[in-house]
Amino acid sequence: NGFVTEKVIFRGKSCHAGSAPGKGINALHAATLLQNAVGLLRERWAGITPAFRIHGIITSGGDSVNIIPDKVEMEYLIRADKIEYLEIFSREFDDAVSGCAAAVGAGAEVKRIAGYMPHHDDRRLEELYEHNILELGHAGAEFDRDFHCSSTDMGDLSSIMPTFHGYTRGMSGTSHGVDFCPSDENALYVENTKIIAGMVIDLLSDNGSEATAISAHRDGKLSIAEYIKLIDRFNAGCRREMRQ
Repeated sequence: NGFVTEKVIFRGKSCHAGSAPGKGINALHAATLLQNAVGLLRERWAGITPAFRIHGIITSGGDSVNIIPDKVEMEYLIRADKIEYLEIFSREFDDAVSGCAAAVGAGAEVKRIAGYMPHHDDRRLEELYEHNILELGHAGAEFDRDFHCSSTDMGDLSSIMPTFHGYTRGMSGTSHGVDFCPSDENALYVENTKIIAGMVIDLLSDNGSEATAISAHRDGKLSIAEYIKLIDRFNAGCRREMRQ
C-alpha cells in the first residue's frame, strides 16, 4: 500500500466546563465526530478496495479536564493500493473534517502530507530473487508473492523504475512490536546477503544483459518530473473558519 498522512487541528473556544459550558465550543467534540465519521466511511472505502487501511490518534486533546478544549490535534494515515484511491480517500476525509467542525461550530485545518506511493514489484526481479532462494536450497519457503497492506518508501522508487521488495528470514515476534528481534543470525546476516549477491551476479553477467532488459521496462512508470508533480498535488491543505 501507499499512504498519505492527514494532520488535523480542530479549533474551538475555551471556557469553564462547569459554570458556563454554553459559552465555549468544544474542539474535542469535533474530534469525536471525526472518529465516528471515519468509522462509517470504512464501509464505503472497503467497497472500493479491501486493501485500504486508516488509523489515527489524538496527539493533543486538551490541557485541563475543567476547561472546554479549544484545540485538538489528530493525525491519521490513509493507506491504499492505488494512487487514485489515495486521492479519493484523502479528499473524502478532508470533507469529513470540515463537516464535523461545522456540526459543532468549530474551525478546522487539515494538512495532507504525501507518504509513500503504492509499491509494485517487477516480475523479472521477483523471478531472480526466487531463483537465488532455490539455489541456496531453501525450496522457495521464503518467497512471498502475497500483497501487503503495510507501506514502504520502495513504493516511491517503484513508481519511476523497476524495483523489488523482498521478505526474508531471520526475525521473529510481532512486526513493529517490542518483541520483534533477530532469531536466526545466520539466516538474517549470511543467507540473505547471499541472495542479494546472487541477484547482483545474475544482473551483471553476460555484459549486464538482464539488468539492461529490466531497466528498459517502463510500462506504467512516471518520469521524475511527473513524480514530483504528483507529490506536490498530495501535499495540500484546507481550512474551515470557526463560527463566530
